Amino acid sequence: MYFNELFKALLTLSIAFTLLLTGCVKSPLSRPLSSTPREHYIVLHSSDRQMGTDIDHDAGNVNWAAVKSTGTNWVYCKVNGGYSNADSGFVDPMFATYWPQLKKANIARGAYCFFDLNGDGETQAKKYLALVAAAGGFNAADLPPQLDIEWTPTPANTPFPASNTWQDEALEWLTYVELKTGRIPIIYTGLGMAKNKFDSRFSKYPLWVARYPTENTIKPTSNPYPKYAPKNVGPWKSWAIWQYSENGNISGIGIGQDLDVLKGNIEDFVKKTTVE
Repeated sequence: MYFNELFKALLTLSIAFTLLLTGCVKSPLSRPLSSTPREHYIVLHSSDRQMGTDIDHDAGNVNWAAVKSTGTNWVYCKVNGGYSNADSGFVDPMFATYWPQLKKANIARGAYCFFDLNGDGETQAKKYLALVAAAGGFNAADLPPQLDIEWTPTPANTPFPASNTWQDEALEWLTYVELKTGRIPIIYTGLGMAKNKFDSRFSKYPLWVARYPTENTIKPTSNPYPKYAPKNVGPWKSWAIWQYSENGNISGIGIGQDLDVLKGNIEDFVKKTTVE
């Protein structure tokens, strides 16, 4: 009896293994991730990442000690800018509060400008730098300046700006800020824009890409530790930061937050984005 049962078990395992190898049965990690083929992703191990988030005034008053206790090691704060000409003059009313608070809490900090694709790049850069300076300025240990480039048309039927116009203005912002700060700015954008709207001139700037997977096999199992990350990102060979959720929960912040992961460690990232 014992040997018969053992033989049946071994036979079952042998058949299952053969089916797995031939592709008749797929392991959980071989299934497509959402509608995107798996070759568009890379495995990101826990030792290669630093978790962070980005915030604006909607977060209200923040308990930074609680935020830090979640393993959130860095935070970018919105400084200025908006979606269209109508609000590109917007100044985030909480930036001047968050900026010194993050330093006191010993959380790595960064400052971002939401770029107006229809506006003048240098004008937006000057305003951004003036606002950061008024809040205490950049320190050598701070994360590099960030330019948020995305498109939400207002009204909805507004055509996308001409590439030769907005790209030149964005490069004007990036060049001016790099010159004035001695830091190489990072670009934030969505995966679709990264692939289709940027040319090779932008590849010198590190990429922060937003891509939100939905497949069960890649949902974080802790707070938060994603396993898969986008790989093919237009003119960039790779990305520096991946935003993998826009509705995460971080203790100390009272609203849903973006969840982001920095590849590597903060000190190396700061060093790589410092002009020698």
